[in-house]
Amino acid sequence: MFKFETFRTRQCLQSTLFMGLFMLVPGVTCAQEGVNVQAGLIVHVGRADGGLLAELGAGQSRLVHALMQDPAQVKKVRQTLLSKGLYGKISVDGFNGRTLPYAENLVNLLVVGDPDIHIVEQEILRVLVPRGVALVHGRKIVKPIPEDIDEWTHFEHGPENNSVADDTRVGPPRHLQWVAGPRWLRTHEIPSGMSSMVTAGGRLFYTLDEGPIGISDARLPEKWSLIARDAFNGTQLWKIPVPNWGWQTWNSSYKTQFEGLMWIKSGGLRTKNPAKYVRRMVADSERLYFTLGNKAPVSVIDAASGRVIARCQGSDDPEKLLLCDGVLCVQLADGMAAYDARTGRLLWKKDLANIKSMAAHDNCLLYHAEDGQLTCLDLTTADELWCSKLIVQGPLKIAPECVLSVAGSDMQLFSLQNGESLWCHQKNPGKPSKSSKETECYIIDDTIWTGYRGKRIDLKTGEALPALGVENLWSPQHHHRCYTN
Repeated sequence: MFKFETFRTRQCLQSTLFMGLFMLVPGVTCAQEGVNVQAGLIVHVGRADGGLLAELGAGQSRLVHALMQDPAQVKKVRQTLLSKGLYGKISVDGFNGRTLPYAENLVNLLVVGDPDIHIVEQEILRVLVPRGVALVHGRKIVKPIPEDIDEWTHFEHGPENNSVADDTRVGPPRHLQWVAGPRWLRTHEIPSGMSSMVTAGGRLFYTLDEGPIGISDARLPEKWSLIARDAFNGTQLWKIPVPNWGWQTWNSSYKTQFEGLMWIKSGGLRTKNPAKYVRRMVADSERLYFTLGNKAPVSVIDAASGRVIARCQGSDDPEKLLLCDGVLCVQLADGMAAYDARTGRLLWKKDLANIKSMAAHDNCLLYHAEDGQLTCLDLTTADELWCSKLIVQGPLKIAPECVLSVAGSDMQLFSLQNGESLWCHQKNPGKPSKSSKETECYIIDDTIWTGYRGKRIDLKTGEALPALGVENLWSPQHHHRCYTN
């Protein structure tokens, strides 16, 4: 069950998972206030009857909190809502007339119609989510989007595969912004109960196994759903069942290995999940792209309502999705395809065996396969822009004006404009490069950060920079849970 915190604070919980949070949702009209509301937390300040509050709360994805100065009116409206079975989803509290009892960035719509109530605009903007709206005595106030927060639209942040948010608010957590169940995932005997998570447009999207908690038994199947919440206050916006999902479908090739093994002893086999499933979800401010089943094609889903707009024909069982400049790129087992991100219409398809890595930026799609060539295509037409010999064949990461291929401690940097190899470092020249958890890298400004030991490399020259002393950051008991570090 969802709960929101009604307290004031100057510090909000910020995390890379919950950044990107831009949302104002239109929808069903509230005639009395002249505004459309579809989902989220709605606050009404001042005198109101149960009928108005019921209208504001119409719909499954809305929570309404009313604030009133008169204790007698609070009691009366509460009784009205209780008699109609509405109290809980709609609640009423007292109010001192000045301070709104909410954490920052929590309210989607604030309505102040009582002319005797005067709340300073700074206080109103404090509690509104970015793009949230306040109607104060007939005047409309919209909270702007801060320039210092970011979104996390792909598994590796964006289509560039560089897991670094353009965010300066992130810091040590100071309190919970919101809480939603489940408090615990099901069991350690099966894969994690969340297989994907992204955020865009002020919404948080994720897959969740809602099967029985704490029970490990082969006879109890998983129960997967695709869920959308308001990323600022946690209001559930919609939920879609996802059949044919989970370890029993992911690991079909391992089924014969289960024969003769007890449930506990076969646990390691159940967690051998292909890496592609975490890369099957991407989003923008209007749409979510996801496969609603193990072998299903990519669905284009309306981010606000959960309605399936289209299905991308020929995108069944994809390896990876990238969303860039209005084009959805799909990596397949036998090639790649590009679709119009709004309609799901196929733009082009290219047959290609065994793609090793794929990244996109600024109408450029870069990839390499078994031929040892790094190729750059026009994102919308698939025309080849350039092709260069690739010495270090590893995951691709795009930074401004360049693309990096990294495998283990080996790296090669190319110009994004023409494919020129700018520098190449190999520990053992002539031998295949291998990736490892210790040398995952992140590009921040003009610096490449590698592994978890504080090592740094100059992006422009490839030369080593002084390392930071973080020897105790990693201990033998830590496990990276198959994520990059």
